[in-house]
Amino acid sequence: MPDTGGNGEYAPLYSRKERIRIALMLAAIITPIALISHFWLIPWISAYAKFANCYSYGDINGLQLLLKVAFVYLPLSFALFLLLLLGRRCIRIIRARQDPLPGEKVLRPTRYRYGNAALILPAVVLLIVIVITCFAIWGSFQADRLGRMAVPCTPEQRIELEQSL
Repeated sequence: MPDTGGNGEYAPLYSRKERIRIALMLAAIITPIALISHFWLIPWISAYAKFANCYSYGDINGLQLLLKVAFVYLPLSFALFLLLLLGRRCIRIIRARQDPLPGEKVLRPTRYRYGNAALILPAVVLLIVIVITCFAIWGSFQADRLGRMAVPCTPEQRIELEQSL
């Protein structure tokens, strides 16, 4: 059913076949990431964190690095990913002042929104990016503060680390 984009009209829907294809593509992307995270990344980080204060990278130790990654780099990476994923679409929505965009297919019946109502998604995305960036700035100070409180590597930790290698 073609839509002209008038008031009260709905955006075109993906066909059942297209929705299945989208779901399979997402599953093909998410499943390996989840499996790698569960079986390799999380155990590796846990093992590394146990002896993080024993590692040194120039003038920063492993614990300080973990804190920076957790409090600064991961949030900033998520904000950047969000901008890359939704930024272009949000800019196009702001320019067209219409959501969904003209001719854009949707997964479920969705009415076209115009004017200020269409700007809700771009505003929410921008707000989330700002909040995450503020969290990362705050996290930078927290990581520095907590990193200064790091306990040096104990002889027992060194022995256990050498045995685990």
